[in-house]
Amino acid sequence: VGFTDSGSVEGLILSTRVNGEMLRITINLTNSLRTGSFAIEPFGNAPATVTLDGASLQTRIGTDSAAVLQGTLTITKRGAVWVEGTVTGLLDDEVTNINLSFKAETP
Repeated sequence: VGFTDSGSVEGLILSTRVNGEMLRITINLTNSLRTGSFAIEPFGNAPATVTLDGASLQTRIGTDSAAVLQGTLTITKRGAVWVEGTVTGLLDDEVTNINLSFKAETP
C-alpha cells in the first residue's frame, strides 16, 4: 500500500493479484480521504479519480491501463491509520463494469 498527500489531494496506491498477475489500483480524492460517497471521473471534473494498471487487464479489456470513466468512490471508514471503502463504475473502455472493495493501512 502506498499513500500520497499533495496538500490538495490524498491518494492510495493498492496492489493485488488477479488470475496470478499484478494489478495496481490508484485512488485519489480531493482534499482528504474522508468518509462519504464521491463521483469518479478521469478528467478532473469530479472529486475522485481511480486508475488501474497491470497485465491482468490486458486479457480482460485489451490494454494494461484503464481509468474509471464514471462511478462512485465510497469511503465507509476512516481512522487515524486506515481507510476502508468501495469503488463501483464503468471503465473507460465503456464496456467493463467494476466493483471492488478495499481496506488499507496508511502511514
